[in-house]
Amino acid sequence: MYTKGMVIRMVSSFNDILKYLPPRLTDKIKLAITDTGQTFFDYRDGGDFITELRLRRGRKASLTLSSGRNIPLNVYCQSGEISCVVTRMTENSMHTHAPTVRHGYIRLPDGCRVGLCGRAVTDTMTGVGRRSSAAGISNLSEITSVCIRLEHRGTGASDGIFDILNADRFRGGVLFYGPPCSGKTTLLRDLAVRAASGENPLRVAVVDERGEFRDETEMQNALIDLLDGYPKGEGIEQATRTLAPELIICDEIGGMRDAQAILEAMNSGVPLAASAHAGSFEELMRRPPIKLLYDNFVFLRYIGISRDSSLRGGLRFLIHDSDGKIQNGTE
Repeated sequence: MYTKGMVIRMVSSFNDILKYLPPRLTDKIKLAITDTGQTFFDYRDGGDFITELRLRRGRKASLTLSSGRNIPLNVYCQSGEISCVVTRMTENSMHTHAPTVRHGYIRLPDGCRVGLCGRAVTDTMTGVGRRSSAAGISNLSEITSVCIRLEHRGTGASDGIFDILNADRFRGGVLFYGPPCSGKTTLLRDLAVRAASGENPLRVAVVDERGEFRDETEMQNALIDLLDGYPKGEGIEQATRTLAPELIICDEIGGMRDAQAILEAMNSGVPLAASAHAGSFEELMRRPPIKLLYDNFVFLRYIGISRDSSLRGGLRFLIHDSDGKIQNGTE
């Protein structure tokens, strides 16, 4: 999510992702975009731009724009075309990407994350007697949807909250919550760079399980140690043991496994900044993994985020203390 007040830098262009598509599909998508009569590429002037292309087998493809608007395209992908796209993206080696495919995504060389769904192959199907770490899913077959996110990076997202958190050097940690595409990862990425830069920087360790923080241009002048591809628990534990960080940042806390791993690793006194999906604090507390962390006082603050293009940085913040009481809203 990108809004007024952010400085946008394009990491991957729309043409970069079209190279993974077969020629017939590329031509049809370009024609379908032309047929809409709209232009979606003027990101430098604050215009709406493409953040996602989604391909579906036998169903309409679509674009998602920086404003959150979805644009259906009159393009229907054939089964062989979806397979061709995935084959190109994995460079003919699904086996190499198997650890992330079973979690529903692959990562391209430029940092783009591609979401996948299809028919799940579970351990019971393969005859394995134990469950895998991905809730019993060992692989995906018959992939039916491919969600390609274009990498654009926005700076300034933390303008409305950074000074509050940095005033006590992120003491006690913070969990940001909001619905999907509300800007949580963009915010955490901006926080990491700002906390590790400036006149009094912190040593920041970023545990980047899904490759969403990796950006050498942004991080080259910041005191950031990047643990790329580490599962959250192992990454937090290793960072604490070997890097002596003053702040640890990781992205979305998913299931109970993530929460238990974080709980086991967070006995070092190092503050943690992370995120979770929820539309409200009440929804957040109904999630068992987050309730576990809440009951064990892992975070001192819980901050809800929502879009508001009229505010500095484009985000509105609602701050809760460790007891869930609202402290104040910020701009």
